Amino acid sequence: MKSKIGLLILILGLLAVPVSAMGQAKIIITMGPMGGTMYPVGAAIAEMITKNIPGTTATVTVGGSITNIELVHKGERQMGHTTAELVRAATTGGIDPFQQPRNNIRALAKLQTMYFQMGILNSVGIKSLAEVKEKKFPLRVCTNPRGNMVELVLQRVLKEYGITYEDIKAWGGKVHFVSHSDSVSLVRDGHADAATMFTSVPAPAFTEISLTRPLSIVSLKEDIVSKLCSQYGYARGVVPAGTYKGQDKDALTLSAGIILVVNSKLSDDLIYQIAKLMNSEDGRKKIGAIHADIAKEFTPDKAFKDLGGPLHPGAEKYYREIGVLK
Repeated sequence: MKSKIGLLILILGLLAVPVSAMGQAKIIITMGPMGGTMYPVGAAIAEMITKNIPGTTATVTVGGSITNIELVHKGERQMGHTTAELVRAATTGGIDPFQQPRNNIRALAKLQTMYFQMGILNSVGIKSLAEVKEKKFPLRVCTNPRGNMVELVLQRVLKEYGITYEDIKAWGGKVHFVSHSDSVSLVRDGHADAATMFTSVPAPAFTEISLTRPLSIVSLKEDIVSKLCSQYGYARGVVPAGTYKGQDKDALTLSAGIILVVNSKLSDDLIYQIAKLMNSEDGRKKIGAIHADIAKEFTPDKAFKDLGGPLHPGAEKYYREIGVLK
């Protein structure tokens, strides 16, 4: 009986990692949209895995913070990025958008802190969401496709101001569900007034737009930020004045840690090796080269903290081995 149980556990472990026709284990990493910060991070990690872990290949695909959790939980992807409050919702259950817990989600590392940013062109003349509501302004706003973190946050923020997507349409506006790069094109070319992103500060896309079309980040009301932080686990964040051309005031907003999650069925040895690669001096250099905030925040003594959910045992073994996790 014991031998049969052992064989079953081994088979389940192998099923968590797809095997190619050549017999190599294949890791599929699902990250954010092209044009954002997370996609190149995934590409860098995939390259490290393929070059340094014998018998394993890794590739990166486009995903979103919410869909990534579903894909990793189901084993359709083996690794992905999301945010700390979504990890909390997924591993706990009963918190929108995860009414049932996703028990196969484990954390690997925290990479950095990202911020909800709603950039609106100064030429539009609208300074706040309260003003949009009061004037029933026909706002043309870009956000990522449904299933992405920023789209969920936008819905939650608008709700607190008493605004729905249907209201925006009824007032003559439009909601574009597009990628970061398409958001840049639509705003820059005058087909949209605003764009929303949940990304690093400064956001490359907003920096690009503001070079020719000055913009400001919409500041959220203090009470709304406090409520959303309490309800969903966000943190208070600030986008400083001068971050973008045209922004002359600090903007109060929401922030969250960006977390790499993996499927719980991946072997402890594999995740240990990945954690070791990422946290090595060379690994941190490659990942940190993608954005200054990652270079500053992604260190072994911080990578295992504020994850929103449990560490994978393989990652836990690594952090304990180097002495940062007691």
